[in-house]
Amino acid sequence: QLCLLHLNKLIVSDFSVNATIAEELIKYRLLNIFYNRRMEIEFLSCLIEEEQEMKMRGGKVYEEWLDEARTLFKRFVHSLEKARRRSKKNMEMNYYWEAKDNFKNLMNEIDNFKIPVQKRLRQIKKDWANLVAFYFVDGAPATNNPLENYYSASNIKKDIDTSDFAKTIILRQDLKTSLWGEGVYSPKYTSTHYSLLILCELGVDLSKRRYLDAIEILLKNMWYKDGKVSNYRHQDMCVVAMMIRICSQAKMNDQRLFEMIDYVLDHKMSDGGWNCSWERRPYPKQSSLHTTLSVLEAFANLKDLNYSYRLEDINEGCKTGSEYILTKKLFKSVRTGEIIHKDMLKFPFPHGWKYDMLRALYVMANLNIPYDERMEDGLKHIINRLDDYGRIKADSLSVGKYYGVYRRAKQISPFNTFRALLVLKKYKYSNFSNFIIKNMI
Repeated sequence: QLCLLHLNKLIVSDFSVNATIAEELIKYRLLNIFYNRRMEIEFLSCLIEEEQEMKMRGGKVYEEWLDEARTLFKRFVHSLEKARRRSKKNMEMNYYWEAKDNFKNLMNEIDNFKIPVQKRLRQIKKDWANLVAFYFVDGAPATNNPLENYYSASNIKKDIDTSDFAKTIILRQDLKTSLWGEGVYSPKYTSTHYSLLILCELGVDLSKRRYLDAIEILLKNMWYKDGKVSNYRHQDMCVVAMMIRICSQAKMNDQRLFEMIDYVLDHKMSDGGWNCSWERRPYPKQSSLHTTLSVLEAFANLKDLNYSYRLEDINEGCKTGSEYILTKKLFKSVRTGEIIHKDMLKFPFPHGWKYDMLRALYVMANLNIPYDERMEDGLKHIINRLDDYGRIKADSLSVGKYYGVYRRAKQISPFNTFRALLVLKKYKYSNFSNFIIKNMI
């Protein structure tokens, strides 16, 4: 997703601050491609004929008229801005079909424009697929944040608490106890632990007091004595990874967070991944896809939020953990080549603790893991799941309790669509572009 705000700044820079009314009209027609500037265009259009008359008079008469016309127009634009602020509204965006028509009309007149305008229009045409990508992901912002940052973009963060699904979960918190579901880790998936994890997945800012109080209870119950839950074993590795993700989402600077990071990094398996059963007899011989993915998601959150503690070790863990998953070609047995479990090819949300290969590719894309041919089977499966416009349907949820349903099975899932398109943008850009360009210029 290219930034429309940045594009508008470039458009404005193509024109002189002392532009004529005719030039100003062309500028606002370009600005009107994506944002509704029709009122400004109507105002300028009313001045065009008068400008032609004044030009014929020439000299000082025209210059004085032009200064006055510019002043009037600036006041008009300022009045529109004040009206939007008073009503707490942003600049209205055009629908996709409006943007397409506006641009098409300009391209039909391209030979009548000056060279800088022609170059700008040709650049917009070249970048069209990336400029309009936000139209095809529900609620995606037309910002300068890349599509990868969709759920952590600042303008999404301030609104996501009121999105229907997030709001359903948030409102189920008991503010007297700070808990969800009358429990800390269970019942799945309405407990405090899993409710915080889902909010984390949605990009909710967990640094607010109501969430910090819940996290404090979570840590007191789930992380003590350096993670020892009995004389014989420590807390499950995947649970610790989820708690790291939750704590980092809350921007905590707590010694217990760093202890959990140490615990995960210090108990990596020899094959580069992680296993919840690392200390249970008989000792496991290999890592677990479920646990390794949870660890990678925790590491990705730490990196996104600029934590520096043991960063070199975390970076190395991201590489070795991704490599372990790739040895399985995302979902296949190394020994037989068969699918390990059919559920690894399903993409439920919320996903709980279970592995699926879209989650794996999504976190690898966020970690900037380079393309590997062992991703091919997974990428083909994702592409085959998408409809003609790159949208993907929801899958059924794991057995358990939930606070509402984000999307029912077989309904189009914006969250899955976002993740799938991000993965394709990183690893199959031609397919990504093809989906975005459907029915476009």
